[in-house]
Formats: sequence, C-alpha cells, structure tokens
Amino acid sequence: MGNYAAIPIIALFCYLFLMIAFMSAKKTRLINSFLIVLSALVLWTGGSFCMRMLFFPSIKFWYDVSILGLTLMPYAFFIFISEFVGSKEVLFRRIWILLIAAINIVNISTGALLAHPELVLTGREYRFIYNPTWTVVIMFGVCGIIVIHLLYILIKNSRNNELLRKQFTPIVIGILLLFAGNILIMVPIFNGIPLDILAGVFNAFLMLYALYKRRLFKLTLLVSGGICYFITIGIAVLIFYNTIPEMQRYITSRITSETEFQVLIIAISFSLLILLLYKAIKKFIDTVFIKDELTGLINRKYFYETLQEEYIKHKNNSLALIILNIDDFKLYNQLYGYKEGDIALKNIAHIIKTAVGQKGIVSRYSGKEFAIILPFYDILSAKNLAENIRKQILNMNKKSKDYPLKALTVSGGICAIPHSANTVKQLVDNADMAVYHAKRRGKNLILAYSVEKKDLENEINDIVEEKKADIYSEYASTIFALTAAIDAKDHYTFNHSKRVAYYATRLAYAYGMDEDFVRIIKEAALLHDIGKIGVPEQILNKPGKLTDEEYDKIKGHVENSIGIIRHLPSLDYVIPAVIGHHERYDGKGYPRGIAGEDIPLSARMLCIADAFDAITTQRTYKQPSTVMEALEILEANAGRQFDPVLVPIFVQLVENGLINIDDESIKMYE
Repeated sequence: MGNYAAIPIIALFCYLFLMIAFMSAKKTRLINSFLIVLSALVLWTGGSFCMRMLFFPSIKFWYDVSILGLTLMPYAFFIFISEFVGSKEVLFRRIWILLIAAINIVNISTGALLAHPELVLTGREYRFIYNPTWTVVIMFGVCGIIVIHLLYILIKNSRNNELLRKQFTPIVIGILLLFAGNILIMVPIFNGIPLDILAGVFNAFLMLYALYKRRLFKLTLLVSGGICYFITIGIAVLIFYNTIPEMQRYITSRITSETEFQVLIIAISFSLLILLLYKAIKKFIDTVFIKDELTGLINRKYFYETLQEEYIKHKNNSLALIILNIDDFKLYNQLYGYKEGDIALKNIAHIIKTAVGQKGIVSRYSGKEFAIILPFYDILSAKNLAENIRKQILNMNKKSKDYPLKALTVSGGICAIPHSANTVKQLVDNADMAVYHAKRRGKNLILAYSVEKKDLENEINDIVEEKKADIYSEYASTIFALTAAIDAKDHYTFNHSKRVAYYATRLAYAYGMDEDFVRIIKEAALLHDIGKIGVPEQILNKPGKLTDEEYDKIKGHVENSIGIIRHLPSLDYVIPAVIGHHERYDGKGYPRGIAGEDIPLSARMLCIADAFDAITTQRTYKQPSTVMEALEILEANAGRQFDPVLVPIFVQLVENGLINIDDESIKMYE
C-alpha cells in the first residue's frame, strides 16, 4: 500500500526510544515536562502510523488520536521551555490547554475544523487526501499563537545566554519544521504526501542531536542492552511488514522468480538490517548515555556498573582501583577559562587511556577525577602505573611558554581487593580516602590505602573542624611576613600595596560584593606585587625609561608572585586577582592577554586601584598627577584598559569623598 506508512515508523520509534529512556531517569519537573513533549509526539506519529496501516477500529479514530497529539505538541513544548528557563506562566498554561481541549472536542464530534482524510485509490496505490476548509485556520491559528509565545519566552531568556541559544536552536528548528509541514499538507500540490510526518522525522533527529551534541540535559539515563534489542527488533519488524510486498515484486522482476530464493534473500536482508540497526542504536546509546562526551571515557554511572561486574568476575583474583584527582583545577579554569580546562581534561584522559591500554577500564569519575579499574593488578603494580601517569601529566604542558603557571598535577589514591578492601564500597571509599591524604601531604602525590590506618575517619573529622577557623586570621602572619619582606627591599611597593588594598576594597563594597569577596580582594591587593622581590633594585628604582629587557623583567613580577603564592596553603584563591591585575579590558595586557569579562572581577578591580595609585604617587621616574587628572585618565581609558562598568563607580567614590588618598585614611582602614 503506497500510503507512506514507513515514514511515521522511523519518527515513532525515535520518540518511543527517547520516552523509554527518559521514563527510567530520575524524575524532576523538567524531565516530566519533556515526557509530556514525547507523549504528544508519540500520539501524533503513532496515530498517523495506525491510520496509514488501516488498523482497527477506524481511520477516523486514529486520525483523531493523531490530531490530539498534533495540537498538544505546541502546548507540550510551551510547558517544557517554560520549565527549562524557569518561567512559570501559570495563567497561560491554563488558557492554552482549555483552547486545545475545545478544539479537539469540536473537531472529534463534528470534523468542522479539519475532517479526517479520504482514502483514495490512484492507479494501484491508495492515498490519503485532505479536503481542508477555511475553518482549519482556527486550529492552526491557536497552535501558531502558542508557538509564537514559546519562542518569545525562549528569545527573552536566551538573549544574554549563548549556551541556551546553542542548546535550543535544534529544538526551535524542529518546532518550525513541524508547523510548516502541517500547513503544507493543506496545499493541493502536496495532497497525499505526508509532509507533516516527514517533518516529524526531521524533528526526531533534531531532538536526538540536541540531546547528544548540545547536551540539552545533564542526567544519567538507565538504558539497558535489552532496550537496544527491543528498539532494533521493533523497527526492523515494522519496516519489513511494510516493505516485504515491494521487495518480493522487485526480487521477482530483477533477480529470481523462485520462492525459495526469494525467502532466502528477504531473510538475509532482514538479518543485515537488524545487525546494522542494532550497531547504530548501540553506538548512540554508548555515546549519549554511557560515555562522557568530552573525554570519550565511560561515565560515573556506568563506572559503578562496570566495577561491580569486574568485582564479581575477579572474586578470586586481585582487582585494583586508582582514583586520580586534578590538583587546583578550579583555579586553572579561573586562570585560563573553561575552554582551556576542557582541553586539559581531554589531554589528561588521552594520557591515562594510552598508559592503561587494554589492561584496564578508564572512567571520568567526576568533573576533575578519573578512575581506573585494573583486573589482576596488585597495589605495587597499580602504584607504578599511577606514578607513570602522574609524571606524564606533570610534563603535559611543558612546551607551553607559561609552563610555570600552566603546570597541572594530580593526587592519586589506590586500593585493591583483597589486600585492603573486601567489598566494592570499601574499594571506592578507601581509594577516595587515599586521595584525600595525598592532597593533605602537598598534592602531586600517589598514595596507596593502608589497612593499618584505623582512625583515618576520626582524623579527617578533626581536620574538618580545624578548617572552620577563619582563613585570613590563620594566614595573617604569612601575609604580614611577605609584605614586610617587600618593604625591606622596596618601601614604595609596600605602601603602594596597602593603598591598593584600601582603594580596591572600597570599590568592592560599592559594587555590592560580600565580606568574603572583600577579604579576598584585600589579601590579593597586599600580595599582588610580592613578585617584585625577584626584580633587581636598580630596575625597580631606575629614574629613566626602562629598556625592553628591563621591562620584561618588570612584567615577570606577576609570574613571580604566582610562584610564591602557589606554595602557600589556602592562599591560592587570591591568584585569579593577582595574575590578572595587569590585563587590559581590550585584551592587550599581560601575562595572558585575556579581555573583557574573561578577566576575573577581582582582577579588574585591582587594575583600577593599582593604576589610580600609580598615577597619583611620586616615583623615581615621574611626578605625581592630581586626583582629577587621575580620574580623567581612568575615564578616558574605560573600555580599553579598564572595566567600563567599574570606572564610573570608582570615580563617584572619589568625587563623593568615600575614597580619600591621605595616609591617615589608609591607616584608619588598616
């Protein structure tokens, strides 16, 4: 029957596959709203398929089911997008569902809006022919208004959110295709051609693309191998049910008329189709639901499943687990951005995969953690492998010109069954505990869990209590010692740092930052020039213009500062401000040449405070400028050197007397 029944099969099974996968996920309001979308799509494509297959009870019944799904689709997408962007729209939800209910009640009882199609024999084929009247405008008009409303919500909420725009672009294209396809079937030239269902196929693939490539959801879906088999067999059976007559005619006319050979050819084709479909579906499931998209490693959920399987398989043998945690990775992302962080994660994953090879299973255990399952490995062999990986990661960025700042290290923990654990839970917990102790002992270290450490949990609890002490009071003496050291070498820099701390904290308060941020920016300001300890005094105090070589040494004070601060426990949180205080808003600064809001807010504040003090104080190579001249320079360079939002706030603080430049104000601030 030439009624295009094969077309809705593809869309239907794509939607059914997604529905089965999402029904097994942990339910949230967002997941439930997406299930409503999938339910509407299944009603629409399922009704169309059953209608085209002439299933019981009647064409009209399945047509009404299809129209119900079609009219529910805009509403379902409206709910989903509202939930995704956090817009409740309670009133409009009620209005739209009432209108859709009214449309379906009227159309089911009278067919006044769009009557069911006629089944017409054209030659040797049957076709469904629609005969729309002007009343169809009411149905599509309501659906169109809902589509416009949901697009408005999406555009309004994604205007300043590039990620949201990228995630939803395929979904929006799919919605527009669905709407266009359902309008075009009313055009006489397309009569009998199921452009609406064809648009549904494209929409299914666009939804899969949004889920896979654009990561519309971050969730773990419980998709088993059994579901793969179910989807594969279902699609194959339905395709063959609809195409066997055409295949028989083709084989008879082109290949052979003998029945035995026809059956053999069809059976072989059916088997090949099942194999290809299974491989394609399995690959999709592995990629989306089992593997981590960024690194290609198995994800955390599948890691636990695999570990449990390996434990059962190797109950009578050794099974080792290595957990590697990247040191200070949050700081690395702050310094270089998440794009560079992603590159680092991929490189680390490649190093681990290459080192492990076929000897074990590598997983991305969490955002900055990797886990390695090693069957038949004992503690010693696992530690040797982990040490090899640690050294490779340490040298990973060695060719980079800013390697001292870009060096990455890992802390690792090792545990093995049966040597130091008896269950899977003990194996993971003990390896995690070994990672913790590696961090405590200075990072960049691999430690194996020892069963003799009976009181580790109590020890950790004690440490957690100690950490509740205020960080600044704990390290105030360290900061004072460092500032005193720079004072001994260059008294100007010491006083300059105190003034910058005063200006920057005033700016932070005015910008509405909390006490924690203000404390951090104060500490960063006091330490921002600590690296000048490594710059020769004759360069620091040179009365004339610096040579290029001397200027390069001055610029090196930023890296020197970072090199010192990195070795101070619990003070590395000031690094983003310190490393960025000589960056320019237009990207022409140093040491990294980053621009705009890629420069941390604390660094942009320090930049203004640092420049203001440098302009208004006397140096060996220049006379001080007046406060008004300094403010004019800041305003003239807003958007080029300085943050254009922060400069007016700083200028207003000075003009209103909320920032004073006399020494007494700074002493009172201290």
